[in-house]
Amino acid sequence: MASLNIDLKRFPLECVFIGKLSKAQISQGYEILQRLSTALETIEELTQLAPAPAKGKGKKAATKGRRKAKAKAKGPTAAATKGLSSLRVDLKSLSSEFYTLIPHDFGRTLPPVIASMEDLKLKLELLEVLSNQEISQMLQKEEAKKQSGPAIHPLDAQYKMLNTEMHPLGSGDDEYKLIERYVLAVVRGI
Repeated sequence: MASLNIDLKRFPLECVFIGKLSKAQISQGYEILQRLSTALETIEELTQLAPAPAKGKGKKAATKGRRKAKAKAKGPTAAATKGLSSLRVDLKSLSSEFYTLIPHDFGRTLPPVIASMEDLKLKLELLEVLSNQEISQMLQKEEAKKQSGPAIHPLDAQYKMLNTEMHPLGSGDDEYKLIERYVLAVVRGI
């Protein structure tokens, strides 16, 4: 979770694990990212609609032709520029709203604005991970409710959910000796 810049400290105290992020929060996060996507697409359209600099016809071009070329080369219209700046402000506010809803850890630096489709895709991946963890937490709770008998360690429960059995190795087993040799090699730096 740290690689995704999620701030685990900003969850309520009873939330020991990230899976306590509610479904509502995750779906609101998706909605915000959808609005960000729309804004990014609009920005892309406005920048593509801006007239490209026209190529002059050389030194022999008429004065009228040069004026038209200069007018076309000026860039986007005032309305398009105003729309772009308004959309960039929207990107900032939507990014801030997203970071408030889904806690992130950026240290003392300002949170970056989600200003590209690549950034947006990363945040979508983050929400997928969080959603999957929410589902995993629900499955674990259901499994714990089904079980009756002595309490088992959470790690043992996870291995059991993966249909994996673990047994301690005897110190005389070949596998034990192999693992011991690897550990000693790492410790000694061989």
